[in-house]
Amino acid sequence: MDVMFDKPSNAPETLVQELGGYLNDLKAKDVLVMDVRGLCTWADWFVLATYNSQGHLKGLVEELDVWAVAHDIPSGRPKKKQVNEWMLIDWNEVVVHLFSDKARQYYELEKLWFNAKVTHYSA
Repeated sequence: MDVMFDKPSNAPETLVQELGGYLNDLKAKDVLVMDVRGLCTWADWFVLATYNSQGHLKGLVEELDVWAVAHDIPSGRPKKKQVNEWMLIDWNEVVVHLFSDKARQYYELEKLWFNAKVTHYSA
């Protein structure tokens, strides 16, 4: 599944860890990276974070767009979809999930993918 991340410096393992730290720096809460390789057929990594307000969400999405360009992630398929208070950004192997507190508690992706290896970042 490593079509998008074709440069050695863009190895998914490196990028998702950097992305987790970056979201933490942007004041997202409860940031974690989930390695779902072998558990999920349509992605290798999930990055989860909680936003504080709609303005914060808008800022996070804008910053992620800039971050993707800076890391040579092709813009051909950053699919974005917002359902209620859950924004999903699909970069093929890496899927970013941005939640409100309420949505994060409701969907509980950490429990759904409980077998994933998880790295936590603290705000």
